[in-house]
Amino acid sequence: MAKAPTDLPTSEELPGSGSAVRGLAVWMVIASAFGAVFLSLLTVSLVREHLHIGCGSGFPGSEGEGSWMCWDGIGYLGVLITLGGMTVAVTIIGGFVAGLTRRGRVARTVLVVLAAASVGWVLIWTWYGSSALVWSVPPGVQSTDYWIASVLPAAVVCGAGILSAIVGLVFRGAGARIVLSVGAIAVLAGTVLQPGLAISTLPAAGLLAAAAVRAPRRA
Repeated sequence: MAKAPTDLPTSEELPGSGSAVRGLAVWMVIASAFGAVFLSLLTVSLVREHLHIGCGSGFPGSEGEGSWMCWDGIGYLGVLITLGGMTVAVTIIGGFVAGLTRRGRVARTVLVVLAAASVGWVLIWTWYGSSALVWSVPPGVQSTDYWIASVLPAAVVCGAGILSAIVGLVFRGAGARIVLSVGAIAVLAGTVLQPGLAISTLPAAGLLAAAAVRAPRRA
């Protein structure tokens, strides 16, 4: 009597580790990164025009009262490099993980961690810039007030998306796909609320979408 094969892939490996599935996950990561590059100039607008990072307001009674004096273009190129560097890193690592890691659970975990790092990096850096790199503000205003007004609503939505994705790691099968997809949609919604964060949040949404793709169709 022939012996039953002992090396059959598990249900965790079969539906979420096929080459077509892995290829789709990779393209989600890459496409979201290209979208972030396309929208990267909105980051400069957010940082300069809304958060006033690298700027100072004219003192009351001075000739420049009511106007902002800011860094030149090279200063804001540094901002793009600082934030874009994380995007490049998570895209490269995420692309390899989405395409080469056969174990779906491992791939999903790493992709969610990378998405959380991408979102966390842009939120932490913009908060730091708002608190430390705004040279002067009008009387009665705190520099971080601009961050609260411009970024906080999107930060809450994106944070909820990341939390949903983390919870999604507990699920298997269709449940994991649904919860991870909800996380990706929430991060995308946060990006719509504040497009200036897209340089980091759009790749995060792509990473979460790739994680959802890598979830098996059945537990």
